Amino acid sequence: MIILKGAIGSEMFFIVKGKCEVLNEKNYPVAILRSGQYFGEIALIKEQTRMATIRAATFCILGKLTKQRFEETIEVIYLF
Repeated sequence: MIILKGAIGSEMFFIVKGKCEVLNEKNYPVAILRSGQYFGEIALIKEQTRMATIRAATFCILGKLTKQRFEETIEVIYLF
């Protein structure tokens, strides 16, 4: 499991390699996310619970952007 529905998020993920599944309430896959896609971006802007559970369907290489790094980057952009 990568993220759990109902948890408070503080990062988003980028799929570099592999496949991830978006699960419904009964843990059945309702969507497949592939290399080049991302999820969890709402956590960078709003503090709210996760709206879905995401799990790795294959071996995955993920990039992670934390809320702290996102805010630091935005702050630097505004300085210029």
